[in-house]
Amino acid sequence: MTLEQEVKLAAKHAAEKAAKEAAEKAYEKGYKEAEMKGVKEKLESARNLKESGVSLEIISKCTGLSLEEVEANSQLLRKRPKYCNRVQHDTIYHL
Repeated sequence: MTLEQEVKLAAKHAAEKAAKEAAEKAYEKGYKEAEMKGVKEKLESARNLKESGVSLEIISKCTGLSLEEVEANSQLLRKRPKYCNRVQHDTIYHL
């Protein structure tokens, strides 16, 4: 094998390795973002249920969050500023 062929082969292997690593990083990032989105949605559901007067134990069972996570989320809910807009869940919209 000539030196030129060896250089081309090494460059090809390096490019394949870099592409594989980039694909793995992109997959991990996408997975983590999807996981965080799921957690965010669960926390939002817990927040809405809490605002509706549902007990923390039931919220935990419904969302799959631990009781500690629900309680921590509940503490954050209490600390929201009064000027923060809240959705009224008892309003019925007719389209």
